[in-house]
Amino acid sequence: MSRPQPQALALSNENELAAADVNYEFPCVQGFQSGDFYWMATLTFHQAKTLFQPFFDRVVSDNPLDLAQRTLDRKRSQKFADYMIRSLATGQPYIMPPIIVSLDIPADACYDFAEIELDGLEIETLGILSVPLGTTFWIPDGQHRAFGSILALMQAPGLVGKETFGVSLIPDASGQKRQQFFVDINQNGMKPNKSILSLLNCDEYSEIARGILVSVPVFRDRTSLEATNVKPKSCDFFTMNALRDSCQRLVMGYEGDRQARAIEFWGMVAAYHPNWQKVGDDGLTLRQSTISFLALTLNAIAIVGNQQGDQNEWLTKLGLIDWSATNPEWDGLIRFGQRIVKNSHTTKALAEYIATQTGAL
Repeated sequence: MSRPQPQALALSNENELAAADVNYEFPCVQGFQSGDFYWMATLTFHQAKTLFQPFFDRVVSDNPLDLAQRTLDRKRSQKFADYMIRSLATGQPYIMPPIIVSLDIPADACYDFAEIELDGLEIETLGILSVPLGTTFWIPDGQHRAFGSILALMQAPGLVGKETFGVSLIPDASGQKRQQFFVDINQNGMKPNKSILSLLNCDEYSEIARGILVSVPVFRDRTSLEATNVKPKSCDFFTMNALRDSCQRLVMGYEGDRQARAIEFWGMVAAYHPNWQKVGDDGLTLRQSTISFLALTLNAIAIVGNQQGDQNEWLTKLGLIDWSATNPEWDGLIRFGQRIVKNSHTTKALAEYIATQTGAL
């Protein structure tokens, strides 16, 4: 496909995606990568609907061998739409990363990038990209976010009507590259685990867990922030995701100051749990010889705390429980075949056991 030399073109004041006589026009920044140009632009949600709805209509019936992305999961897109709408309605920030769009430009056509002029000087990387109307748009990365923006526009036009998101536009004559785009973007990606998400997330329970992390000494410098399991030789006792999950179980439905409640509660657990009082000693031995620091245990203690509300007297009796890993009462309760099992059933069972032993029931 021919690559015409850029021609001077004044930047239009039109804000919406404009179709000229034969072209779509995108104000954008031009870059160069892997032997070809690409462009960074922004689209409003209205523009995204106009531009990408044909893509979402098309992928349902296209030959699977022609596709360049996963099958669209509409529930996943709706979840993202809900996230955007909820964030805008409550004044909370949200982030929508740029999406990747490949441009399958007809073989007998070409695109044109025209640099803009400021004070008589051409700016080489800033201008207008003109793409023929016959171009087929594909979304090898970000289709769920793109479709989520369309759903958000349909469901809450007053909230998202002025929102924009970034797109990376990459030429792909005859659709030869779009499948490789998907592979290159996804094959080496690493999904963040629950601990790092709990550390960085802005939701209420993550914020409470971060408050515990700095306010209750037993958790400070003893909580793994980036792992969901404590390594055998680690100096950590807890994981951030276990702390966050247990905080959620503790304060869910609580009508008072949830942060203050959580700080007071876990402070009392640290004061009365016989093994938590020894975290300054041999941590490795404590972790291996007891169940005191397992996510299962934190969640079970939190469940009892949630049931008891502001009544904390039962916490003073945590020392009545044999927390050792060899306690035969764990058999059939949380231990099966010499293995401690964490699931909803064992968590509930351990919570009932703790409540019984401490007189919370």
